[in-house]
Amino acid sequence: MNEIDFPIERLNKFFSTHIIEVYLQPTHDEDYSVPTNVKIKLTGVKDYFSMGDNKPFVQYTIYILPTNEVSDAWSGMWVSFYGKEKDINTSSREYSELRFVMDDKIENLLKYFGVDKGAMCTKVINEVAPKEKIKESIDKKELNFVRKYLQNDKFDVDGYKYVFLKVDVDSENNFKFFVNVELPKAGQSYVEKKLYEDIDSIMHTLFQYLGDRFKWTCNILVDGMPPKKVYITEKKKEEFIEKLNKKVRSMVIDKDDYMLGFKLKWIPKKDFYSYSEPFVNLRVDLEVSDFDYNGKPAVPNKELIPVLRMYLNDTLYDNDSFKNQLLNVGYDVLEKDLGIDSTDDLYIEVVFWINKINGNDGEYGKFEKLRPEMFI
Repeated sequence: MNEIDFPIERLNKFFSTHIIEVYLQPTHDEDYSVPTNVKIKLTGVKDYFSMGDNKPFVQYTIYILPTNEVSDAWSGMWVSFYGKEKDINTSSREYSELRFVMDDKIENLLKYFGVDKGAMCTKVINEVAPKEKIKESIDKKELNFVRKYLQNDKFDVDGYKYVFLKVDVDSENNFKFFVNVELPKAGQSYVEKKLYEDIDSIMHTLFQYLGDRFKWTCNILVDGMPPKKVYITEKKKEEFIEKLNKKVRSMVIDKDDYMLGFKLKWIPKKDFYSYSEPFVNLRVDLEVSDFDYNGKPAVPNKELIPVLRMYLNDTLYDNDSFKNQLLNVGYDVLEKDLGIDSTDDLYIEVVFWINKINGNDGEYGKFEKLRPEMFI
């Protein structure tokens, strides 16, 4: 194994929050329009013989994720053939098409981060469960057992209590459940995805007792109310903004030919939170003021504030260290309440807009590099 001469932990942090979409699963007549989601993790660097010479390659592991019905049918079949985890070497034929596509994608992504090396997959971990045979009909004995099992008591998962109010069979002979979720703390923040994953876990245990798997649907309430995709309390919003203003209150952009410093003030947007799979988005406005340009106080040129706003916006979004500070605050405040640590593929994203520069609001201009004329 070679010495690692690039920030592998920082790159893995990036890859851990990004899903890569590949198109490999055929539907019919050579139609490869079905996406499959994967993630990767870099594991090291090793020399491989290529084009008549030994060259360093970045080794990585592929994680195949549940994606959609067609893709999962194929991925589940591969689990049956190869097992959940498959070590890969240069003579392996398993997952060859996937590895060929991913080697090229990862090599290009590494170049974007300044790592000029090839990429070589050394392990595939398939996280798609093989498709289980689903029983088509439910008899009275099975219905009575399921009712007794689910309605005998509350199910406690990580402090969330699941009460099965009604267990029935619909017109298509599938189980239909009505569940009330009692949150660990009444009125606390939550994300709906965690609740359905917990119910799915309860169903998995139930079907093990039954010895068969059935189709089912579920309607839920949260503390007796219809659920939201995500809900964040006013108290948690205020805590997030307070910590953000305390921990990320200034910024310095240090380049070869200039240094720009400024203060930051964070303000929650009216629509502070939203959910878009797999992210809980925290939406904030950013006020920038008290500039220091090359060691001297500076005032933005009002005519060029739209251009400066675009420059600052793009520069901050491209700064991984800056974005990680925002994410660290988000996870510190909300990870436990939202159950992120116990939910698959659920992440926080902080989305910000620069709404004021030295008290001046307005539009974004075109992107330009920073230049002295932007200050007076």
